[in-house]
Amino acid sequence: MIDSLNQIFLESSSGTRELSVDESMIKFKGRSTIKQYNPMKPIKRGYKLWCIADQNGYIMKFTVYQGKNETLEKEFENTNLGERIVLQLTKPFWNESRIVFFDNYFTTFSLLEKLRTQQTLACGTIRQNRKGMPQKFKKDSEIPRGEFDYRFSTSGIGIFKWKDNKVVHIASVVVQSADRHLVDRHLADTQ
Repeated sequence: MIDSLNQIFLESSSGTRELSVDESMIKFKGRSTIKQYNPMKPIKRGYKLWCIADQNGYIMKFTVYQGKNETLEKEFENTNLGERIVLQLTKPFWNESRIVFFDNYFTTFSLLEKLRTQQTLACGTIRQNRKGMPQKFKKDSEIPRGEFDYRFSTSGIGIFKWKDNKVVHIASVVVQSADRHLVDRHLADTQ
């Protein structure tokens, strides 16, 4: 049934260029082996879905989280859960020059590199302790509110440290190394 729904969703709309991957909960209080409990969410008990949606909120594809016993596609067996979810959901959109956004649960440098090899741009918030994060950013106290610091990895991934009330880290292959001059120009204009 889920495969049929996903096929219908994909055939019904081509979606927008920008797509978003995230989780969604369907409220359910009955008995089920795949029911999830998360006290930090508005819907605390229910079925967890991983979804990819377009800018209009139209769900293009989804999968139901089945816990640790979930079956893996051979192609993605050497990836962590977050990477695997993004790769499985975005696969129908590879080589279409789409831009995929996701939060820090999913974002890793290896995921961004894998998506780029499939001609899919990606951008997401990233946890400060992720493997491969540069250590030479300005200190949080040195960045005024509304300003940012940035670095580029050797593979061309842009990593930005932006300060609002708190510091947010963003990793992106949307802004490539060739676009550094735009970032440099913005920094020159703000100083």
